[in-house]
Amino acid sequence: MHFSAALLAGGRSTRMGRDKAWLDWHGSPLWRAQMEKLIALSPEKLIIAARAEQDFAGQLARAPLPAAITLVNDPAGEDCGPIGAITRCLRVSAGPLLVLAVDMPTMTTDFLRDNLLSVAATSKGAVPRGPNGYEALSAVYPTEALPLFESALAAGRYALQPLITELAAAGLCSVVAVRAEEEEFFFNANTPDEAARLLSFPNQEARA
Repeated sequence: MHFSAALLAGGRSTRMGRDKAWLDWHGSPLWRAQMEKLIALSPEKLIIAARAEQDFAGQLARAPLPAAITLVNDPAGEDCGPIGAITRCLRVSAGPLLVLAVDMPTMTTDFLRDNLLSVAATSKGAVPRGPNGYEALSAVYPTEALPLFESALAAGRYALQPLITELAAAGLCSVVAVRAEEEEFFFNANTPDEAARLLSFPNQEARA
């Protein structure tokens, strides 16, 4: 399957009080650990969506990853949540786009491959749905979804839940039910307390 993969790392981390992308995850910056998961899936194109001031170009120059990276920066002053970043990544994507939020450290490559990419290979996209609704920041979006993302962004409709409902109704994504034992993969860190809890989890990638 030809696909692109994008790490969504540009959140402003206002509740955290510091940039989540640089939280320590078992000895590695969180953004780098998440990128290594995406690299392990062998996408045709790798993307980091971020703010210019995060200087990922400098980070990668000092410590390169074993793959070419396309940087997609948020426009200065933009405040529309992740829909803007996903839209820009879809514009440059080679095939379906796998997105992963930087603050989901317990997500595994196995889940991304076996539960999302495998489904997307036989349909157009795949979005998990758990107790809290669609897990929009760990999903596969087809290139055909770009016009709907563009339209929602232009209209100021920034909420992803209704947009995914629209994508599913249009046959542009399959909904993947999250099993109880998989719910921990979607835990994210928005506050220092949440980060402390999550960062105590074992590194399942290292155990594998």
